[in-house]
Amino acid sequence: EGLTGVYRTVAQPEETEAAMFFEMGKAFVQTRDFREAELSFARAVECAPTTAEYLAHQGWATYRKYEGSDSGVKGARELLDRALALDDHLPLAHYFSGIIHRDQRNYDAAMQSFRSALSFDSKFEAAKTALRQTSELSGR
Repeated sequence: EGLTGVYRTVAQPEETEAAMFFEMGKAFVQTRDFREAELSFARAVECAPTTAEYLAHQGWATYRKYEGSDSGVKGARELLDRALALDDHLPLAHYFSGIIHRDQRNYDAAMQSFRSALSFDSKFEAAKTALRQTSELSGR
């Protein structure tokens, strides 16, 4: 017993720790510290490797950390592919994938990714906007 006489145990400490690292990663994304965000999301993935959302966010942070370089794109794609293999209905993974395709000027694949995101979440405004913008960029 400690000074308070009470210790609490966490039923699933790995999941709790993963959630904490995930929230830290999201906070780092908000401040645009993608290096720290990637590290936090990677720790979340270590604790909960089958959580597609954590993998998708790690992929996005990896892409942003390396500012679209070839190695950043490759690493991000691998993580997003793993996330989609776990949950192919995850709108955010499709959206992140679409952004990467759009930045690489692969407009057809980008539009397909945004459409996939919208098919699973019809109110995903960022995906709607990205689809419209990508359509305009592609001249369609």
